[in-house]
Formats: sequence, C-alpha cells, structure tokens
Amino acid sequence: MKHKVTSLSVLTVLVAGLVLLLAGCFLFTGDVDFEAEPRSGEPPLAVTFTPLVQGDISSWLWDFGDGATSTEQNPEHIYTNEGTYSVSLTVEPRWGGAASATKADYITATGQDLVAPPVFIAYLPVAITFVNETVTPDPLAIFVFAKNATPTFDEMTDGIAWRVMPDLGKGASSMFEYPLVNTVQAMWGDVNATRSLVADIGRRYEVVEDDTGIVLTPGSSASQSNAIEVSNQVHVAGGILAQLLKDGKLLLQKHIVGYGQKATFVLEPKLYWGIASEIQEGQLISTAVLQTGAFFEQDLEGVTGATVTLTGNVKDGYQFEVEND
Repeated sequence: MKHKVTSLSVLTVLVAGLVLLLAGCFLFTGDVDFEAEPRSGEPPLAVTFTPLVQGDISSWLWDFGDGATSTEQNPEHIYTNEGTYSVSLTVEPRWGGAASATKADYITATGQDLVAPPVFIAYLPVAITFVNETVTPDPLAIFVFAKNATPTFDEMTDGIAWRVMPDLGKGASSMFEYPLVNTVQAMWGDVNATRSLVADIGRRYEVVEDDTGIVLTPGSSASQSNAIEVSNQVHVAGGILAQLLKDGKLLLQKHIVGYGQKATFVLEPKLYWGIASEIQEGQLISTAVLQTGAFFEQDLEGVTGATVTLTGNVKDGYQFEVEND
C-alpha cells in the first residue's frame, strides 16, 4: 500500500508539472505588435492586418483610424477615402490584463496626384557668391540657415547655421552651392545614428528595427505633398533626433521624436543670412554671439546663381544686398 501511495504522489506531481508547462506555453507575454499588407495605395485600399502576439488571447479589438473597428483576429479592412491613418490593436488575454499597441500614420490611402513635387524644386541648385564690402576692419562670421515652414518653427531656438564663412575681412569673398539633393538621418542616445538616405519631397521615411538593429527605411507618401517626414517606430529612451541635411551639412532637425510620432520638414526656396561674432556650422543660432538679430531673406525661386554683398559698418549697421544672375 505504501508503494502505491508513493507512486500516486509522483504521478500527481508529474501531472501538475505538465499542466503548468502547458499553461506557460499559452501565457500572454505582454508584448503587442502587428503588421499590415499593403500599407499604402489608392483607395479603395484593402489591407490585411496580422497580430504579432504570443499567448492565449480571448478577445481582439482593432481600431483602423477611420472610425471603423473589428473584433476579428486577422481582419481585412477597406479604406475608401484618401488620408493617412493610425492603427491600434488592443488584446484581452485569458490570464492577465489588457494591452495595446498603436502605430501612428501607419496606413496611407492616396492618389498619385497628391505626391507631386512642388514647382520650386526645378529652380535649384543655386550657385552663390558672398562678398564682404563693409568698412569694418575686424573679421565677421557670416552664417546662412533655412527655415522649416511649419507652424512651430522658431528661428532663434530651432535655426541651425548650415554654412558659416568665418573671418571674412573687408574685400573677402566666399562661394558655395545650395544643392538640390536632401538627405535625412536619425540619431539616438547622443552618439548612435542611422545611415543617411536621399530624401524625396513628398515622401515619408521610417525609423524601424530589424535583424541588424535600428535603421532608416523609405516609407509611403508623406501627409503633405511638399514635406519630407521622418516617422519613429522604435522604442528608445529619449526618442530620436530627426535630421535633414544638404551637402552633408545639417540644415534642419527635430528633437525628441517619440515612438509613433513624426518629424515634418517643409522647405521653401529661401535662405536666411545673419552676422555673428562666434558661431560654427551645425550650431543652433541661439548659441551664437550675434551681431544682429535681424536676418536677411534671400528668395531662390527662379534663381540659378546670385551674388550676396554685405555693406555698412558697426556704427550705422550692416545691410545685405543680392544680385541674381
């Protein structure tokens, strides 16, 4: 009898262990992700959604961003109107609390006519010559920057010295080109950066994570036909820093782009000139010791070459003048 009791105890332990093992195989991990195919196209756009969730899920709730929802596990949804839509998935596991994931601006339903480049793109690049004709004996640092034509841009806090011509004394000159090609990249953790990509106006670029790590990839159309967008789809402490460059030099940037957010860059055919005592390329204008806070606007529309001249003096002030070729 004692032998039978012992055998029964062992069997009970084995069965209990097997139950726990099987239950563990179906326990919800807490991670919610999903994918869709296709993610862009002309409406009516039929998109199939697939959850990437491990565990025993008792209910699914999809929000497609256009007012429609679904409780199917692998739904297909048709977007009938043009637009960019954020998608979210909420799951209710058999054990544990509900969890969800949202991907901002994840699906784009758009016609080809919405991504046409702005007309000013044909007028670039522009060859520019700067000439210092002031009567000031001390050298000046002349800097050039661009504005991001978005409502939140502030030139003093967001403006970046794209080109700096230091120590230009009386009679000195300098030449540079404002190029056609834009490139974008993303940085995180102060020292990490993706490779840069040539950026087309009217297109979105996405920061994602694959088998090689965090990368920047071309995405769908931007929400504005005249914008370049960088969308963050990775979880990194402090978010990402989205940067737009010309000629390999930093032109515009957007700080703290969190997960599911995007940076929008809208370039107009204009450059802005300023004078500083101390400033370096890539620095924020707010860090410079400025000679003046007034910036000269140079219109590049229809221009292929220009000469910019600086005249004046410390007492009476300085004036920029431009002569187009």
